[in-house]
Amino acid sequence: MTGIVLFWVFFALSLYPFIIYPGLLRLLALGARTPRRDGSYLPHVSVLVAAWNEEALIARRLDNLLELDYPEDRLEIIVASDGSTDRTNGIVADYAKRDSRVRLMDLPHRGKTATMNEAITAVGGEIIVTTDAGTQFAPDTVRKLVAYFADEQVDCVTASMTMLPLEDTPYNSGENRYRSFENWLRLLESRAGVGFQGCGPCMAIRAVEYPLIPKETCDDLSPTMAVAASRGWVLQAHDVQVADYMDGGTEGQFRSRSRRVVQGLSSIWHYRELLNPLRYPGCCLAIASHKILRWLTGIWMLGMLLTSAWIWWQQDILIYDVVFYAQGAFYLSALVGYLLSRTRLAKIPIFSMPLAICVVALAFLAGIIDFLRGRSHATWQPAAGAAADKTP
Repeated sequence: MTGIVLFWVFFALSLYPFIIYPGLLRLLALGARTPRRDGSYLPHVSVLVAAWNEEALIARRLDNLLELDYPEDRLEIIVASDGSTDRTNGIVADYAKRDSRVRLMDLPHRGKTATMNEAITAVGGEIIVTTDAGTQFAPDTVRKLVAYFADEQVDCVTASMTMLPLEDTPYNSGENRYRSFENWLRLLESRAGVGFQGCGPCMAIRAVEYPLIPKETCDDLSPTMAVAASRGWVLQAHDVQVADYMDGGTEGQFRSRSRRVVQGLSSIWHYRELLNPLRYPGCCLAIASHKILRWLTGIWMLGMLLTSAWIWWQQDILIYDVVFYAQGAFYLSALVGYLLSRTRLAKIPIFSMPLAICVVALAFLAGIIDFLRGRSHATWQPAAGAAADKTP
């Protein structure tokens, strides 16, 4: 009997972040007010690009930003170079000579967090838009972002993100479905007033609310958690889309996700007051449900497998026999998807979806273990778009 109870506990915990929690968000969003938007609201904007050895991408990025449909006298573009040793600084300096909106901050090499913190103190805009060297904006991206700041309660606006593959692997189709679900969930959170997450390639925050980023935390999560801690509204803009590149292949995505879990847990630990249900009931629910319980998915999946195996071994109950064999088939499909990762067969959903789920669950657990061991991931990662330029 104990095994049966434990199985259903693990089953409920596995489903909670993906089915039960979204239902709770829908209830919280009932009657919530819609943020006010004003397309004529045009504050002074500082676009901040932190860069390290981005000579392959920085010219294209600056060309893209200079084509933004935004008043020239209300836009500055700052490239904060973290001691770049390639041609990045020279390229930016040439652009700065030709266009007064562009400014180069040539800083000593101290890491992305230190670079961001120093650059934030030097901006002159009312709104800071942070982005990456490998990202591309639509001409109206900044206009759409700042329109939400006409609502005085809105302190942060983030874009919705899509992922582009660098390699054609079976993992990619599963990852795209996962990203679609993630965007939908963040929209629900922002409508319910419990948003707390950012989007690294495109995020706007009021300058007066932009915090210094704690060392070794996630640079696109810590600022938004600081906004949430000050009771500002963190909003996901459904009408602003940006694309980013997936790290190459299944192994690359595993490393990327585990790294983000380490940095995410560091951010949550730094802003742990948000987990106080008496002071921040909404954020506490969102962080625990969206992050912590989801990151433990691998534990819940393993618990389901072990308890169903125990029931199968000890008792002759048809439904649990079916559940046990179904789990075996699921993990076998994931293994086949991995072994056939270079073939077309692996892209069939019956293989690609189990593989994506297992990779994500294992990466989450690896990240948790790294965090508990005190392992740091506060390093620059190569811009994926640079690799994309070299891909046929």
